[in-house]
Amino acid sequence: VTLVIPALVVVLQYLFSLALAGSFLHTSIVVIRELWRSKALKWNASSYSLFYMVWASAAVISFLLIQITGVVGLDKDEFWFKHRSYLFAYGIIPPNGIIDYEIGVTWIDLYDRTNKMSKSSSKSLKILRYFLRFVAFGQTIVFAVLQGQSSLLATYISALAPSITGGLFIAVGGKIILKTICPDKKDVSNPNFKVAQAIRRAVKQNVVCRFLEFVALMGWGFTMRNAVLTPVYVSIATMYYTAYMVR
Repeated sequence: VTLVIPALVVVLQYLFSLALAGSFLHTSIVVIRELWRSKALKWNASSYSLFYMVWASAAVISFLLIQITGVVGLDKDEFWFKHRSYLFAYGIIPPNGIIDYEIGVTWIDLYDRTNKMSKSSSKSLKILRYFLRFVAFGQTIVFAVLQGQSSLLATYISALAPSITGGLFIAVGGKIILKTICPDKKDVSNPNFKVAQAIRRAVKQNVVCRFLEFVALMGWGFTMRNAVLTPVYVSIATMYYTAYMVR
C-alpha cells in the first residue's frame, strides 16, 4: 500500500498534465483546420504560433507518456526514460522560446495595421520582425546545444532562460504596444480598446505562467535526485506543464 498509493498519485498527476496537453493539441489542430477550410490561413505570426503550439503540445504529450510508462513499469529497460532529455531539449524547449517572440511579431503587425506610417517607418517595423525571429531562433539553438551537454548547470540554464527572457520580453513589449495603441485603459472610445484589453490579459497570463514555470524548474532541482520526494517532484512537474500549456 505504501508503494501503490504514491505511484497512483504520480500517475494521476501525469494523466492530468496529459489531458491538458491533449486538449491544447486538439484545439490548435481544430483552429488550423477551420482556418484552412475558410481559406483564412495565412503565413503570418499568428499561424506560426499555432504550428509551434502543435509542436509544443505533441512534445509534452510524448514526454509525459514516457514518464507514465516508466512509473507503471512498461519501460523495463528504461530506454525511453534515459533518452527523454532529447525530447525535452528539441521538443519542449524550442517552441517555449519562439512563441513569445511570435506573439511580439503579431503585436507589431497590429501596430502596423492601426497606424498610418511612412515607407521608412514601415520598413523599420519589417526589419524589427525579422530581428525578433532571428533572436528567437538564435537563442533556441543555444538552448538546444546547452541541453545536449552533460552538465546539470547547462540543463538548468537552457530550461530557465526561455522562462526569464520570454516573460521579460512579453512584459516590456506588451507595455510598449499598449502605450502606443491605447494609453488609457479606461478609454472605451478608443477603437483599439478591445484589442488592448485582450493584450493586457495576455500579458498578465503570460507573466504569471512564466513565474510558475520558473518556480517549478527551481523546485525540480531540489526534488529530482531524491526518490523520497518523487510525489513532490511530480506535483512540481504538473505545475510546470500546466503553466507551459496555459501560457
